[in-house]
Amino acid sequence: MLLPAAHSLVAKPVLTWSDLADMSLLVPVGLDGPPLDLCLLERIAADGGPAVQTCRANQATVLFKVQLGQGVTLADESYARTVATDSALWRPLGGENNVSSIRGIWLGSNPKRTVLRLVGLAKNMAVASQAPRPA
Repeated sequence: MLLPAAHSLVAKPVLTWSDLADMSLLVPVGLDGPPLDLCLLERIAADGGPAVQTCRANQATVLFKVQLGQGVTLADESYARTVATDSALWRPLGGENNVSSIRGIWLGSNPKRTVLRLVGLAKNMAVASQAPRPA
C-alpha cells in the first residue's frame, strides 16, 4: 500500500483494510481495464475498507496523486521494491483479502515465445510446490 509520507498510518509497520476505511483507494484503469479485480475491491469497500476510486490514468499518475495526498494505492511487492519516492511510503497490507490470485489464458495460436516460457515456468513452480519435501 502506498501512503503519502505525512500520513499518520506510515508509523504502522503493517496495514489492514479497516485502517484505510476513511480513505480513497486509487485504482488506475487503462485501455486493458483495471489491473486489479474491481469486484474484490468493491467487496472490501463494502466491508468497511477504503472507497474505490478508478482513475483513467497510468500507474505513474496514480503514484503522483498519492504523493499529493489524494488517496492511497496498491501495488505488488516487486513493484513496491523497485519504485521509491520521498513523498510517499510503501507499507505491507495484512489481514484478510490481502492477496489476489493470478489468472491467465494461453492461446495455442499465440506466437509470443516469452509468454509461453512464462506459462511453462509457472506450471513447473506449481508442480514443485506440491511435491513432497525430503525429510
